[in-house]
Amino acid sequence: MLKSYLESLFADPYGTPAMVRRLLLEQAAGQWRRYALAFGMMVVAAGATALGAYLIGDVINQAYVHKNLVGIFWLALVTAEEKVYPIIKDDGGRRFFKDERLRNRAVRITGKLVANAGLLQVVSMVGLKGGKAYDVYYWCDICAIKRYEMMLCECCGAEMELKEEPVDK
Repeated sequence: MLKSYLESLFADPYGTPAMVRRLLLEQAAGQWRRYALAFGMMVVAAGATALGAYLIGDVINQAYVHKNLVGIFWLALVTAEEKVYPIIKDDGGRRFFKDERLRNRAVRITGKLVANAGLLQVVSMVGLKGGKAYDVYYWCDICAIKRYEMMLCECCGAEMELKEEPVDK
């Protein structure tokens, strides 16, 4: 079967497969360096294309898959003195990116400024209501799991509920 397919492929001496075969047989030995260079350049071009897609992949996913434009832009803490500190999107700050209910409200953040960048790394956060501090977290009633980031429960897959409890101090 394979033999008959190959015979039919090369049956026309002026067809593309026959011309490519003849070109490789007659010219490849003398031009192997140029073929190697062309192949290497194709690898570099493919790698550059893949790298670009990899670098902006999260942006595309946030915008088009998750429909989350906030995931593309920075969120920032604005102090009472009107200083602006962009929040780093790590374990501590991710909650502000994921849950818009935590934005535009009074909070007390414990964090650290990243040297020379002016970026704020959030370590912990409490919500403020009426001068009182509240522990803000997400709770799964089914599994009794507490998390500080909006997500589906990793145990049962249920949606976790936002809770706020007064902090005893």
